Amino acid sequence: MVRFSMVAAIAVAVALGLTLGCAGLKKPSNEEQISTVINDLKAALEAKDKVKALALLSEKFDQPDIGDKAAVADLIQMGIDMKYLDNGKVDLTQMQIKVDGNTATAGPIDASSDPGSVTVILDLAKEADGWKIVSGGEY
Repeated sequence: MVRFSMVAAIAVAVALGLTLGCAGLKKPSNEEQISTVINDLKAALEAKDKVKALALLSEKFDQPDIGDKAAVADLIQMGIDMKYLDNGKVDLTQMQIKVDGNTATAGPIDASSDPGSVTVILDLAKEADGWKIVSGGEY
């Protein structure tokens, strides 16, 4: 009987621990996930890391004035080669995230470097592997 009571007490303690532990493993909200994407983009651009920046773009990326994801890759490389990204900074202090189902916008995002500055808004979509940037434009 004592052994059964100990096993039951341990089982209850384990079940309670798992329940409380799982409650602490809350999945980040859409806004938190998008904020992470944008912060990762900021870090990648400021570090001139084309590979990391492009990983945040959807394969469906399309922006009428720029083109597709391959065109963005070319632009980033040109910016690196011509030193346009030197002293680059991305300011997210004014950014607001608006989610509408599986799509969202993030902006305004202020980007600047030696040649000048621009304020943009980014469009995102929730894809199988998380939130990805699908387009963007001037704010």
